[in-house]
Amino acid sequence: MKPRSLIALVIATNILSCLPARAAEEICVFKPLIYVFKNADFREFTSESAMTAKTRESGARWLVLPSPATLHFDQDTLTLQGEKFTWSNEGVPHTKCSMISAPVLINRAGKIATLLVGGSTQYFEELADGSFRLHETPAHPQPGPNPDGPYCQLTLSAQPAASAAGGLEITFRPDIAAVGAREKIPGVELDVGKPILAVFQDELKFTAARGAWTALFCQSPGGSDYSLLVLLQVSPQDATAERTGQKLVPAARPAPPADAP
Repeated sequence: MKPRSLIALVIATNILSCLPARAAEEICVFKPLIYVFKNADFREFTSESAMTAKTRESGARWLVLPSPATLHFDQDTLTLQGEKFTWSNEGVPHTKCSMISAPVLINRAGKIATLLVGGSTQYFEELADGSFRLHETPAHPQPGPNPDGPYCQLTLSAQPAASAAGGLEITFRPDIAAVGAREKIPGVELDVGKPILAVFQDELKFTAARGAWTALFCQSPGGSDYSLLVLLQVSPQDATAERTGQKLVPAARPAPPADAP
């Protein structure tokens, strides 16, 4: 699965543009930035953070770094400082990292919004006469226990945190199907057989300051050769804030790097 071939789709529940605004109701603006890279492209990952959260199922599988925090990818460094984040390498972590375009999601506090990122994968199948046929998985795979292609689905919700004054309790549910291996084709040494997909699901709950960036880092989800880094900013606003029709106008998001797909 090439990161640059991934396509972002939005399946949002109770999106603001679909519902009438209610006076003084809080609206959450989710800004996700998704990076994908091969594990082999980096030798070491280290982090410095004021708080490191654990996940529900696996503990060490996801690293959650609320701002302020620092994450090192060999010589490249990501620094989160409140409403700003910076990369030491002129705005991008590494030329071998790919940033997947993801839209801003707008939803009511406590409601669920879902972002689906999927893409096609090619493979060869040997025919009875010894020839080979090229197949391609669907460009928009459907999430589930037996997916027909790799995907990354992120489910998000946020509400005021009871334990932290002015903070937000954020629920982040990743559902990922990654290419863990490929079927072997007799007599063919190249790794071009049908993808064997491994499904990985988890749930993270953490507290973050309003408008502050949080880094969510996962190595080898589903046993794949890729790692996933999600930068997430959640900014609550009142439903009576500036709107275009029924759609809230959020603040401008950071520009993607020049090599983004």
